Amino acid sequence: MSCCYFKSNKRAQKNIRKYRKNSIHPIKNDKNTIIENVERLNRECIVCYHCKKMCKLRDNEIKIMCGECNNFFHCHIAGKCRGKDCTHTTSNGTHTLSYCLNCVNPMTIKDNTCLCNSCVMNENYNQ
Repeated sequence: MSCCYFKSNKRAQKNIRKYRKNSIHPIKNDKNTIIENVERLNRECIVCYHCKKMCKLRDNEIKIMCGECNNFFHCHIAGKCRGKDCTHTTSNGTHTLSYCLNCVNPMTIKDNTCLCNSCVMNENYNQ
């Protein structure tokens, strides 16, 4: 019985050393540093949904991502919603959703703020 016991241990050790063909193994690449990765990201471009202009991330031209249609905008911005449902407190402060002019009623826009459609419905429901 002891012979069979030792054979199974040797077989298990061989299987541990072999990699499966379908498994993923990390490739150690010391060439890419964090600075190079940030520079590579800054070279990327995002298209403004309204005017279709290519905006580089490095230039910070993209102002908002609309909270309703989830598109990026650097123009055609309604502003930040002043409703209670669109303001969230985070560890760094408060975050307020921004909206484009297509997703907001133009009658609710004041200065750089607006009321999104869901906040308008909640205010009408509460009154």
